[in-house]
Amino acid sequence: MSSFVKSIIGAEERVILLARLHWIYLMTGGCWLALFMACGAAIDYFLWHFWGATPPLADIPFLGSHVALLLSLPGGFFICSLYLVKLLSTEIALTDMRLIYKIGLIFVEVEEIDLVEIRSEHVHHGLLGRLLGYGQVRLDSRFVGDIDLPAIKNPYKLIKAMHNARRKLHDPMADAPVDNIGQHNQGLRLVKS
Repeated sequence: MSSFVKSIIGAEERVILLARLHWIYLMTGGCWLALFMACGAAIDYFLWHFWGATPPLADIPFLGSHVALLLSLPGGFFICSLYLVKLLSTEIALTDMRLIYKIGLIFVEVEEIDLVEIRSEHVHHGLLGRLLGYGQVRLDSRFVGDIDLPAIKNPYKLIKAMHNARRKLHDPMADAPVDNIGQHNQGLRLVKS
């Protein structure tokens, strides 16, 4: 459990599940970096080879004819680092009373919602999410605004744990043994007539 989640939960509160963002965020950042590099290489190719222009910094051995490629790298690394920071700094914790969603590394934003306030959950995963096992969860709540969780690993595991925790909040005897007629076993006996 992260130190942030430990610092905000109460003594009587118990963490049930910690959800992590899917590795697709790292892959998205890598794709943006590759796109920036490809655009820089294409610009270099068209400027210096197709149009026959002489690179302004061609005398420098390190740069040569790759000026646009090297200029596009900082933008690609910046966007890639944004996705990496999002992956590392986002925390989603489900306790037995609420869901905690923390965003940010330096400028931290925390959204909390009591489990009794959540009315429904919507999972959007699309074809790629279905194949790779991730989905975005939208929590529809009563009195606070809806919360959109980012793409997490196995979203149905979170929803199942949330349903179990809500059931235990509404029915404290939910874990009690059940007899064969479906009633909670509270010292009652089935009388045969």
